[in-house]
Parts: sequence; C-alpha cells; structure tokens
Amino acid sequence: MTYYDDILCCTQEELLQFCSESNYYKLVARGKINRKRRACKGTPALIEFSSLPLEYREELIKLNGGSPEKTVKHQQFADEIQLDMDAVSFYQNFKANGSPIKKDRQRQLANEASILNAIAMKLKAHLKRQSSGSSQAEFWKNAAKVLPGIKTEWPHKLPTSEKFLKKKFFTYIDENGGYRSLINGNYGNQNTRKVNENLESLLRFIFSQSWKPNHEDVWRDYISFINGVKILVNENTGEIYNPNDYEPISVSSVRSYMKKWSNAVGTEKKRSNSRIGYNAKHRSYADLIVDKSGSIISMDDRDMPFRLKGTTKRVVGYFSSDACSGAIIGWAFAKPKMREDDPHGKGMKLIKDCFRNTFEQLDYYGVNMPAEVEVENHLMSTLKETTLKEGNLFQFVRFAAAENPQEKSIEGFFRVLRYKYDRKIKGFRARPNARNEANQARPGEENVEYSFEQICEIVIDNIIEYNNDLHPNQKKFPGKTRIEVFLENQHPALLPINWRDVSRWIGHQVKTSVNRGEVIANNQKFLLPDPKFMDQTGIGSDCMAYYFRHEAGEENTIYLYKNDEFVCELSNKPQFHKARIEQTDADFKAMGKMQSFTRKIDNRAKEVIKQLNENKVTFVKTEVVQNAVQTGREVEVFEEIEQVFDYTSIQRENRESSLLDEL
Repeated sequence: MTYYDDILCCTQEELLQFCSESNYYKLVARGKINRKRRACKGTPALIEFSSLPLEYREELIKLNGGSPEKTVKHQQFADEIQLDMDAVSFYQNFKANGSPIKKDRQRQLANEASILNAIAMKLKAHLKRQSSGSSQAEFWKNAAKVLPGIKTEWPHKLPTSEKFLKKKFFTYIDENGGYRSLINGNYGNQNTRKVNENLESLLRFIFSQSWKPNHEDVWRDYISFINGVKILVNENTGEIYNPNDYEPISVSSVRSYMKKWSNAVGTEKKRSNSRIGYNAKHRSYADLIVDKSGSIISMDDRDMPFRLKGTTKRVVGYFSSDACSGAIIGWAFAKPKMREDDPHGKGMKLIKDCFRNTFEQLDYYGVNMPAEVEVENHLMSTLKETTLKEGNLFQFVRFAAAENPQEKSIEGFFRVLRYKYDRKIKGFRARPNARNEANQARPGEENVEYSFEQICEIVIDNIIEYNNDLHPNQKKFPGKTRIEVFLENQHPALLPINWRDVSRWIGHQVKTSVNRGEVIANNQKFLLPDPKFMDQTGIGSDCMAYYFRHEAGEENTIYLYKNDEFVCELSNKPQFHKARIEQTDADFKAMGKMQSFTRKIDNRAKEVIKQLNENKVTFVKTEVVQNAVQTGREVEVFEEIEQVFDYTSIQRENRESSLLDEL
C-alpha cells in the first residue's frame, strides 16, 4: 500500500491476491471502487483504500500486518531511501559466463542495495539510541514489517522475516559481500543454464503438438507430468522423461518461455505451417534498391475491392509496375468465372493480356525494353521454359520465393492504391479484420455494386491518378511524379523493344500458309520480303504467323515461323489505285515494290528455263539399252599383235631368192 495524492491506496496486485481479476474489473466498471491511477508499463494501478468493500479492507489489513495507517511509516522509510548509483553501475556491467543481468533484474538488485543502505543508516541511528532502552530485536522486527509496503515504489525481493533479513544485511555489509552478495549464486551457472535449456526444450515439444495447445494447456500437461499423472515419452527415441529433473512453474513462465524469440521462431512456424506468416513476423530481407527505371518491372495479381453485380465474387486483375518509379505500366482484367475455368485460379489468358497491355504502354511512351521482370513463382513457373525463359522475352527473369508476397515490389504499390485511392470510392470492400478504423467497412455501403466495365474504369482512373501523383521519394526526385520518374530516369543500357520476340511469346498467333508469296493473317494480306523464302515455307503448307497489336486498316508486321523456326518478317502487301487519275506518289512506291517482287519471280523463272534449254535430256527405253549391251558381248575381238622385223634375215632371204632366180 502507498499514498497517492495524500490518499491511502492499494495496488492492483495486492487486491488481486484475494479478489478475482474478473470481479476486479466489474467493480471498476460499475464504479464500486475508486481507481485513482491506471496501470501502465512499470507503474501499477492504484485503488483508493476507503472505497473498497469491508471484507477487502480487512484482507489488506491482514496482508499489511496491522492498520493501513502504518503504511505512513512505510512511506517515510521509502522517502529516506536514495538510489545507489554505484550499485546501478555494478549490476549494469556485471556478467556471469558472458551473460549480462537482465534490465529489470538490474533495477531490482540496485533497489535492494539502496534499501539495505537505508537500513544501515537507520541501524546506526538506532544503536545511538540503544541506551534509551530500545533493543535490536525490535529494530529488525520493524524493518521486516516495513519492507512489503515499499515494494510498489522500490521493487525488491529482500526477505521479510527478521532472521533472514538480518542474515542478508550483514552478508551485504561484510567486506567480502557487497553488491555481489545480492546476486544469486547460481546466476550464470552452467548447470542452471542446462536445466533451463532442458525445460524450454520440453515445453517446446508440448507446445508443438498437432492439436495446438495454448499456454494454459501446456502448463496443465507439464504439471500433470511432474506430478506423475502423465508420462512423457519421446516418439522418435522412446526415451521416457524423468519428472524429478523438472520443477513446477507458473502459466506466466510457460507464456514467457514460449514467446521467447529463440523458441517462437520454430514453434510458431511448425504450428501454423504458414510461410507467409513466418516470413512477415520473423524473417528479415535486405533493403533492395533500384536506381533506374526499366531496370526491373514487377508483376502480380490483385482482386478489385468492389462488388460485382450479380455475384459475391470480385473482378480479378493482373498488373505490372516499374520498381524504381512505382508507376503502374500495364493492366488486364477478367471476370470471376476465369478463376473457376482455370486450374491455377487466375488464367493464363489474363496474364498474357497484361503482358500485351504492358508493351502497348511501353510503345506508347516510346521507351526501351525493360531488362528484367519479377513475377510470382507458383503460377509463372509454368512459363519458365517458354515466355519467361531468360533471353526469350526478357534478358533476366526473377521468380519470387513461394509464399513470400512482400518480396515483390508491386505488393507495396498495391497497398498504396488500395488505401489511398480505392478507399475513396463508394462501395469499397474493406478487409474484414482491418485494424485501422479508416480502413474498416463503412456503414450503408454494403450493397453498392458495379458492372464489370464500371469496375475496370474505376481502377484505371485510380491508376492514372496514382501515376500522376508525386513520387514518394521527393528527396531523390524532387517535384517529379511517378510517371515522370519512369519516363525521365530510364537506364541508359536498355535495348530497343524486340518486337519479333514480343510477338512470338505474348502476341497473337494464327495458322496460315504461303501462296504466290502472299500470307493472309487477321483478314489482311502480307507479302514475303523475297520470293526465295518460299523454299523455307513451302507452297500451301502450314505456317504460324505471330503479330502484336494487329489491327485491321493499319500497316502491320507479322513474323512467320515454320516448325517453330523463324523464317522472315512480313509487312502488308502493297496496294495502289487502279485508275491512273487517282494514283499518287504513294501508289507509285507501292507499284514499284510490287513490280520488284514479281520481277524477282519472273527472273527466277527465266533462269530455270535457260538452264533447261542449254541442257536438254531425253529418255531411252531400258530394253534397247539391254539389247545393245548383249550385242556387244557376242562380237569376237582379236588381239592385234605388233610384228618385229629382223632386217638381217630378210636380207639373207632376199639374196637366196635372187640366186635361185639366176639359176
């Protein structure tokens, strides 16, 4: 008990020793007792003593060991206590096994030293008066009585019995005692630490059971265990825990242990199995910065916070934003039915529509191709080997970790859109458990509905307003809006948009064929850049034409693929007026282009014909050839022998013949 504004009061803690907490709050709410001061951190609530019911006052008198007026003596003693700053410094710097004393425990020990200092002064004065007949026994009796009454102002854990208080005092003032004597001998002891670790480990096991017990459930199970009512067994090892190794603890101790970070970081994750909640509460991420626009864009889906007519579901949208400027640069919307038709719940068509709208915006603003894209992992993973393979559409692709929405830059932009712009619209659908009163549901707007087109228009108007508001980092971009930062702060190394790749991966596509060098796609005719490409496309065989923003009546480009291999780029087939009076310079250019194309065809035809004329071939019947071969085999061929003349023998024969003639 203590005095507050010269009024005798008791603390809430003292009153709750014999009054239930629920009854206490009922008495306060009904004005049955007078609460002079509310409780706050480090300061207990105070209740006027005279306003308490008689039975409560009697209990307080018993608690204080006599009349409440005796608390005046308590207050007088409390006023004589002076905080010992040397004790404060000692306990702040004291460490046992490298562990400092906790802050609240430091203050408690400093208070105990200060109280014992005051008792020492009182004892010194008492000893001077001892000749008047007062004994030391009476002194220690009064000292023990006064200690409980000063706990409110000077929190301490000094003993309140004469014997143990006297022992504590003389140990403290002894030369070998001092400030260290007030610290428990087991503080920082390795055995104590081990006991605490084992206790915490056991409580973690109980707290992490599949049925998710609360702190009181854990305490009840623990008490049943140490009292032998329940046996605790390790399911993996079969070990039976010994209850004699543990001591009783309170519910508040269980709560304190389980809220300790080193325990909660694991037990809460196991109990909830929620990576999103775990990341949001415990994990810290590097503060990633982006200095230039176009370096990376972020994409994600979002439900529109407005009710769609005829359904309780919401319109779903997909958006893209520039990470540096925060500007929203692409969007697409779909009705809720898309969630039911698509196994992923969002729709790949919606995502492609958002990609297309993004590049339409980039083309409209005349900026280059973004270098990198940041997307969610669980849905976009289906595009890892196609659209979102690095080098296909974007130079770099970043997949955010699963169940970690805060990793994507666009999530922060969504929050600004929702609570600064969408919230102003009538019929805004608030989150059911919004903490901020301004973000909670508004009465009278529960039944406000909009059509699909109206919701899309509202959201786009809010995006335009958002983009044209000042960039949040005015120190870095003074006076610049988000869209101005996006346009004026582009990274200098960005490359022009590669429309061929854009058309191939997120554009429209149509199956077609090539005839006479022409391709028909989206009700328009296109012309090959050169007739020679017909060797690659084939005449009349199937090809795929990809195009972007292909609208009738405009000069467009398509990209022709055969068996997923790029063939060539085609532009609209030239057209010109037939009537010469209507022909203009543009007609003459188109006419020249068309004549050049047909001339190439004719020239190629002439080359082939020339080759045919110069190298004629004919067919011979196989039977004739075979007969000729057989006839050749039947003809006898004699070998021609070369004669060698012996001129000596010839001369001799000639002489002999001449002699015969003479005879």
